[in-house]
Amino acid sequence: MSVRPVAYVAVPLLSTVVLLAAGCSSGVEDLVARPAADKADDTADDARPSPPPPPPPPPSAPANQPEQPEADAADRQGGPPVEPVMVPPTATVPEPPAAKPQAAPTTAKLPAAPSIRLSAGVALAQTLPTGTAMGFSVDYEFTEGQPNPRSSYVWVIEPGKGPPAKFMVRLSSKDNLMMFVPKWRPENGPFQTHLEDTRGNRLSDSLPLR
Repeated sequence: MSVRPVAYVAVPLLSTVVLLAAGCSSGVEDLVARPAADKADDTADDARPSPPPPPPPPPSAPANQPEQPEADAADRQGGPPVEPVMVPPTATVPEPPAAKPQAAPTTAKLPAAPSIRLSAGVALAQTLPTGTAMGFSVDYEFTEGQPNPRSSYVWVIEPGKGPPAKFMVRLSSKDNLMMFVPKWRPENGPFQTHLEDTRGNRLSDSLPLR
């Protein structure tokens, strides 16, 4: 048996053992280095601050609930919550029908107050069967209006002293009046006269009687 073939076989085996040993050592270093790197990563992860949790979702508003802008504004400003004010619906009041304008009442035009002019006034003492009396006479004429045939007028004769004498007379548009006053004498003068209606309203100026 020769030695050379054995030496030829031993060389390759030695090379194989060396390679295996190198491979194992590198594998062992990887195994040793990997836990250290993993531990360093874990330590870095522990040192890194955890992100804040996400904010909770806003509560969903219930259906058919009116918005409350006043309360939200008070919450944003930090004030107390504002109670919502419920405004009742405004009732519609029917407008009353427009009133028709009333026509102004028509007043009957009253006739103008009559006006009478007196003239030719006379006062004379007369001898009568019963004694001496004063006789009076005056002419009259309506200058405005007309005499009322169904109404009486008052002829007033005033002495110088004492109460006047009044006589109810009927008047036409123009005429003469004559009357005797037994209780008067000439010394009761001077005398004057005028005409009135039954309510005491003067219808003429006073006229002296001579």
